Amino acid sequence: MKNSFILILFMLISSMAMATLTPALKQSKYRWRNNNGDEATATWKAAENTAITLTDAHETFRLRTEYYCTNAASNVDHFVSYSKDGGTTWTTVTASDTNDFMLTNSTLVTHGTSTTNQLGTSTGGTFAAGKVVSQNNPSMTMPIAASGRIEMEWVIKPTLFTQNSTTYLFENRSINTTGTRAVLNTNFNCTMPALTLPSSIGRCGPGTVELSGSLNTTGGSIIWRTAPTGGTILGTGLSITSPAYTANTIVYARGTKDGCTTASQAVNVSINSKPVVNLGHDLDTCLFAAQTIMLNAGPQPAGTNVVWDNNSTNLQRQVDQSGTYYVLVTSANGCKAEDTIKVLMREKPVVNLSKDGNSICLGISKILDAGTGGQNGGSYYWNTGELTQSISVNNPGTYIALVTASNTCSTSDTIEVVANGNAPSITGVQAMAQGGSTFKFTAVNPQYVTSYLWDFGDGSIPSTSPNPMYSYASNGLFNAKLKISSTCADVWDSIQVNIFGVGINDPKADERLLNVYPNPNVDGKLNIETQGEVSIESISMINLSGQEVSRFAIMDKGQTKHSIVLPASLSGGLYHLLIKTDKGMIVKKINLLR
Repeated sequence: MKNSFILILFMLISSMAMATLTPALKQSKYRWRNNNGDEATATWKAAENTAITLTDAHETFRLRTEYYCTNAASNVDHFVSYSKDGGTTWTTVTASDTNDFMLTNSTLVTHGTSTTNQLGTSTGGTFAAGKVVSQNNPSMTMPIAASGRIEMEWVIKPTLFTQNSTTYLFENRSINTTGTRAVLNTNFNCTMPALTLPSSIGRCGPGTVELSGSLNTTGGSIIWRTAPTGGTILGTGLSITSPAYTANTIVYARGTKDGCTTASQAVNVSINSKPVVNLGHDLDTCLFAAQTIMLNAGPQPAGTNVVWDNNSTNLQRQVDQSGTYYVLVTSANGCKAEDTIKVLMREKPVVNLSKDGNSICLGISKILDAGTGGQNGGSYYWNTGELTQSISVNNPGTYIALVTASNTCSTSDTIEVVANGNAPSITGVQAMAQGGSTFKFTAVNPQYVTSYLWDFGDGSIPSTSPNPMYSYASNGLFNAKLKISSTCADVWDSIQVNIFGVGINDPKADERLLNVYPNPNVDGKLNIETQGEVSIESISMINLSGQEVSRFAIMDKGQTKHSIVLPASLSGGLYHLLIKTDKGMIVKKINLLR
């Protein structure tokens, strides 16, 4: 029995030795002190574990705390926290000024300095040095042994967000056992500032706005938030720049001075829509002369004001020359938008292949002219391969011209040439002497001729007969002309008629003036010799039809003897030699023997 009891006791002791002990860490003491010395010499604000009342919203002070650990070793965190709702919620005190309290550096103590025993030994346990904390970094976690204690000291100051007439609890939240929380009351001797804010602030289009207000006192500030209480802090100051907004919203502001903070006031932020104006990309375009470009400020709602750089107020504007154009659009809500466009207008060449119609009379060439636009450094190109301004066409078909001006603008034109008939044609005109001064005129081998018009060259009434007979009333050289017409064209031809048989002919007088020999003539060489003071002005030869077959140059009109050579192409027969002198016309009949 005794042995059994000893065995059970041994097993119980072994089980207790093997169990893991949980550390019990608590904040065992605190004491508020002034920021007027180092960690050992600064004076105390109150007795140990005694609350203080903070009356200066700008005062820097220190909190000294002791931490005691039992059962097992633990760690004390770098930061201390505060609660203003009796310990329900806690906020870490960091170097940020967006909480009620913040860490702050002091010239009297250095962050990370080891602490000495300032809070006595009444707690018991073994003392180990803690740290002075005045900033976030470097962060420190302090180990504490079982049955050990350390002292920490934080350098703290209130911020704009410190609330007046409020009780704050301070504690390092690494504890796991209820201990002694430091108590600080606020009772600032301050006057509540008066806050003046605009009821609304607007901007045109998404973006930031300038949030601004005023206080009736100097030295204060405004706290801007996204909600009446809590929410996100947007910033502090009499004027701040908000985040970028894309829609209407409400912000809230509180004025604060020396710890006195006003009630929250709302400011409506309106994001007004901007008018949309887009004149498009800059233009570099080719236009015909007198063409215009329409600039358009776009559809705009009622109440919109539009002003162009030339002070016109229409939504659209026509421009007819190169330049930079600008429009300002103001909507009914006062928002403005503007746009600028650069326009370069280059003149296109004018090409009109159909200006003279598109029909062709077969047998007559048609000239297609592409205009002058390709001159002076430009170019022409036809689908026929030709590179000239104009081309001559003889057949129906499709013809295309591409004209490029020196400014690189191009214009093309197409013409469909169609046949509208055949041109009239003859192989020649004959004037057959009928005796005396009468001739019979004939069109040789007429084709596609629908009408004739003969002009005998002496001012008489024209004839429309195909083969008219006509008698001249006087001597002379007459240019008889014939116009033949078809359904689509007119063609002219002509013949010269020499009349020398009208009036009195005195052969003896001719012989006294000049002689022509040899006549009849075989070798085609004729000598003309004048008698007395006679000057030869011109010599020509006509056949019996009145047609001129040769004309001879007179080298020296003052000579008395001239030699001429008849054309070898003349066949044998009778011809008339017309010799014009300063005494009149002399006609000699020549009998050419070949």
